[in-house]
Amino acid sequence: MVNILSLKNIIRFIGIFIFIFILFKVNARESLYIIKGSNIFLIILALLVGTLPIFLRNLRWQKLLKSEGIIINFLETLLVYFNAIFWGSITPGKIGEFSKIIYLTKRGSPWGKATASVIFDRLFDITTIIILGALGVFIFFGGLKKLTHIFLIMSVILLAFILTMYFNKNFIKKILKKIIKKVSTRKNHNITEEEVDNLFNSFNKPTLILLSGTMISIFAWILYFLQIYILAKSIGIEITFILTSAIIAIITALNLIPITISGIGTRDVALILLFSQIGIRKEEALSFSLMILLTFVVGGLLGWICGFFLKKHPFQVGESSISQNS
Repeated sequence: MVNILSLKNIIRFIGIFIFIFILFKVNARESLYIIKGSNIFLIILALLVGTLPIFLRNLRWQKLLKSEGIIINFLETLLVYFNAIFWGSITPGKIGEFSKIIYLTKRGSPWGKATASVIFDRLFDITTIIILGALGVFIFFGGLKKLTHIFLIMSVILLAFILTMYFNKNFIKKILKKIIKKVSTRKNHNITEEEVDNLFNSFNKPTLILLSGTMISIFAWILYFLQIYILAKSIGIEITFILTSAIIAIITALNLIPITISGIGTRDVALILLFSQIGIRKEEALSFSLMILLTFVVGGLLGWICGFFLKKHPFQVGESSISQNS
């Protein structure tokens, strides 16, 4: 057991090990000097723009909650969403964002419906960034057919996996029931079969919800790319918005692999490698990566404050309504 836990910890902090290695290979002092000369106005603008995708994603989550018969006011879910960002920023693969499930169940929402809303919310982001990442490969690499083919194959495999799950619901349902039962027993949670059924029944979403969720997700990612583009400009990196979007889409898709916290290490090395292809020095790439990390820190801090507020000033039952029947 000790060896397994040690292996898990090593995998979890691979990104940090990579980051430390990079610091020995890059002139970190020059990178800090570049940051020191950054445009403060553009940094503030970037941080403000960075809040817009959160509002959009909260709107998307609101739609998903309503489709489950869960009615909670916009401000409350917004605070919960920001708090989930805090937990996501300190866990590999942003797993901490699933903390929204805990909040909903404490508010009286059925576990299955709460879980379905959060899973769909996360899936919208994951599927759209993988598609945008594949598009980013085409835009950035152009003639590098092998790499493009590899990424396309990965996308096809993902699509095949999703379709397999969709057309084999009963088989998947049986497997997940066993997994959920095992996990819930370990965690001393009593998840009933009815709650698991609620989870799977919630997977049948109306087409309008799926379309609106996809469009909101794409628009949210575009705003995120705009935030990162403004950050690039704040430290004097000359790069187009399209190219910035392509690079960030690729890196964000790669960061779905749970070996890093807030993209530390993996984002740095990816930016250094990709920027080297367009003539941008590794010191500038590291500076840019640290600026992106700043957005995670600020977002995480804001999320922690929101969580603290929710604890000290919980919403009254009358302020949110949870319907058991959708």
